[in-house]
Amino acid sequence: MVGLIITHSYSKDLSNKVKSAKRARMQSGKYQHKACIYGYKKGLDGRLEIDKIAAETVKLIYSLALESKSPLDIVKALYERKVPTPGEYSASKGLKGGSYDLSRSRSIWSGEAIKNVLREERYTGTYIAGKYETKEVGGKGRLADESKWVKIPDHHPAIISKETFEQVQVLRFRAGCKPRQSTPRQYALKGKIFCGCCGHALDRSNGKKSPSFSCYYSRAVKEADCNALKVNENEIEIFLFDVISKQAQVIIGIDSLGNMADLPLRTEQQVEYEKRIEECKELKCSLYEKYVLGDIGEDAYKAEKANIDTELAQLNRIYETVKAENATMLAAKTSDTKRRTIAESVTEIGKLNRQLVDLLIDKVLVYPGNRVDVVWKVEDFVSAKI
Repeated sequence: MVGLIITHSYSKDLSNKVKSAKRARMQSGKYQHKACIYGYKKGLDGRLEIDKIAAETVKLIYSLALESKSPLDIVKALYERKVPTPGEYSASKGLKGGSYDLSRSRSIWSGEAIKNVLREERYTGTYIAGKYETKEVGGKGRLADESKWVKIPDHHPAIISKETFEQVQVLRFRAGCKPRQSTPRQYALKGKIFCGCCGHALDRSNGKKSPSFSCYYSRAVKEADCNALKVNENEIEIFLFDVISKQAQVIIGIDSLGNMADLPLRTEQQVEYEKRIEECKELKCSLYEKYVLGDIGEDAYKAEKANIDTELAQLNRIYETVKAENATMLAAKTSDTKRRTIAESVTEIGKLNRQLVDLLIDKVLVYPGNRVDVVWKVEDFVSAKI
């Protein structure tokens, strides 16, 4: 116990020293992330240098913002100019683009990527560190209060002037570009509904009558199959629950989803075969002892042993068959019980909610023409037949 306390105290002390050292490097402007923000690259001395090609794109984005262009308008402008996305640009330089699937990009910037560029104060040459903090080792980083950030003006070459940056922030504020919400919106299909054409998550928006999902990603490309793709949230939730509810009624209406009446008897038979096999093995051992002690001759020993081996082989074959059949029946019973439990919960809940979605749905793919494909988590629930 004392050792654990000492180890914990040492680890905590070491962690504090590491944090203090990192903080000191931040305050001196020496601490840098491994990856540079779009528009910059690392020089030979480790300092930030302007990436001329990417920097021109950053300047273009700010100039369009100064013209009061919305993020969607800027996305369209970049697409028309065939400006590669940050991920595509990094890949063209031989750099890793992270886990993002570049095959879906098609030179279409996301609206969020535009907003990230427009809110990035480091483009003014200001060094910023300590924006995120972790409360515990291995925990996720959280946005820290801005008063805790380390800022050093004129730390590296600027791509955008401070005046331009401030003007854009004013325009963004007037246009209603709100900062990121600290508590994400919760809804039943959150993180589950995607465009079947381009594979991107559908954007949820609150309409005048009811919320809807649309493929924001392809709004900039009129020729895209999913351009203007939109589905009403209430309608798709009703559709999904209808599918789930009908299947639940089928399952509940079946007296038994598997013939389990013989399972107890067959389990007893399995136990009896196990006992008989053990008896045969003991009989073989006893027979061998008699042979060694000279109680029986060699010919008699071989004859009785052959008979026991024949019976033992037959018992083993029957036992393995019964065991496999019982395992199959037990697995079916477990699966049936699980399906029935889900079916009963569907009836009790009465509508599609987050609990049901997390339990049953892996992904919902929406296509033009109101076609919907569902990737189910519990496949045997929706495939169960009478």
